[in-house]
Amino acid sequence: MVSQICGNVRDAVARARVTDDAALLTAAASVFREKGYRGTTISDIADAAGVSRPTLYSYAGSKQWLLDRIVRELLDRTTRLLDADCQAGRTPWQRLHAVVARHVVSAVENGGFYAILLSEESELSPETREYYRVVATRNTAIFRSLLDDCAPENRGDILDTTIAANLIVSMLSSLHRWYDPDGPVGLTQLTEQITLVVRRVLGDAPVPTTSPRTQGSPTGTEGRPE
Repeated sequence: MVSQICGNVRDAVARARVTDDAALLTAAASVFREKGYRGTTISDIADAAGVSRPTLYSYAGSKQWLLDRIVRELLDRTTRLLDADCQAGRTPWQRLHAVVARHVVSAVENGGFYAILLSEESELSPETREYYRVVATRNTAIFRSLLDDCAPENRGDILDTTIAANLIVSMLSSLHRWYDPDGPVGLTQLTEQITLVVRRVLGDAPVPTTSPRTQGSPTGTEGRPE
């Protein structure tokens, strides 16, 4: 009787832990990132989440469900925040700066999710892959619209803001690959630097005649790839 009660208590504790969706998805993303989707088993994820396989199966039917859920959670969260940052009452540059800042913070806080999205896209279910395409197209269009609003009217050249938007969004989505949040460059400084890059792309910021001294690099290698 005592052992049965103890077993029930352990199961209850395990269920309480696994029902924390954020913790479960974070555990799954960590294993996917380390072993790859195909190299990961449900047992690996259960071990990382600290629960038994039956308990995990009661909340996640398969690792495919977990992969799709990771991607959908990231896309939905990014879309909600993007819409909030583009609210009326701000100047175009204020909205653009807010969007850049949001992407920077999101890439740092959800680096594992971004890594899974970019590395395991081919493993997504057809429905989630299509959802990703639709959301990515929508969000990039919003970013392009912001660039259009910010671009000075007296530009002498012709800037394709669709190309610019895709390049900038791709850059922001891959920050987890090289940015070290514990390095010498903080989130605020990184956001300002990226915003400055966008301003120069749009021709809205003066280019100095001499290059400023590099104060520090997120990679610790003066910004050069290894």
